[in-house]
Amino acid sequence: MVNIDFIKEVISHAKEMNVEIILSRMLKEKLRDEFDTFSATDEVPFTESPEDDILHEINVPVVMVLSHGLLADQLAVELALREHFTKAGYKIAQIGSHDVCELFGCTGMPDFMLKPADAYEKIVKFNRYASDMALNEKCEIMIVGVPGAIVKYSDRKLQGLGVLPFVMCNAVRSDVAIVCTHYADYKKIFFDEVARYGKYRLGSPIHFFNMANTSVAPDQSIVQDTTLLTYTNLESSFVLNTLKGIKADGYHLFNALDKDSVKEACVAVQSILSGNAPFIR
Repeated sequence: MVNIDFIKEVISHAKEMNVEIILSRMLKEKLRDEFDTFSATDEVPFTESPEDDILHEINVPVVMVLSHGLLADQLAVELALREHFTKAGYKIAQIGSHDVCELFGCTGMPDFMLKPADAYEKIVKFNRYASDMALNEKCEIMIVGVPGAIVKYSDRKLQGLGVLPFVMCNAVRSDVAIVCTHYADYKKIFFDEVARYGKYRLGSPIHFFNMANTSVAPDQSIVQDTTLLTYTNLESSFVLNTLKGIKADGYHLFNALDKDSVKEACVAVQSILSGNAPFIR
């Protein structure tokens, strides 16, 4: 991180000029005590009452974007969906998985989701947060980007153990879920297993898979250490050629960094949400 005193100076100057400021989560935490402006304002009052608590229904279609970990082109999928539905004339409410999403008009992740609390509390609070957002913004579709991997990579690379995706997917029921996964020459059984995990663990129907322009593997240069992963960058043409050879009936496979491929996926998502697509799986 650059010099923190310099950042404070920039923020103070911007405030004097009434310039809107968007801070990363890490900076919010570092500057919370000095700049009250950036303290969490999206807290939802909560008193746990298992006998009375309910999950509010969100009366608009919800698209959930999930991932298997870092560098899976999840942000590209979220922004492609935003562009597609905006151009199609829909009013969108969108929660982004990454801080930078706010620069594109998305709403950032509420701070309470990243603070210590049990899953029950976060599920109820995020459900209320999302339902209020849908009502206040009078949206026609909601897109939710979920930070963190849906499962651990290994016992030495936990990736959050899939806790945050579990919380968010159980808080907000999705009509369509997209999983962003790393490149590999998968068999249909892989997609079947992920779809079952989505159905029974997350309560989300998974029919779409984005295959990223990165492959991932344990770092072989460090013996007996599986906590570090190596990512290899690939070309979209190479990924798409592999996708053509994968027989996965019932699933839509695409590459988010190829314009035609991601456009076709967005059209398919829209068709399902509007009831124009045949039932998948």
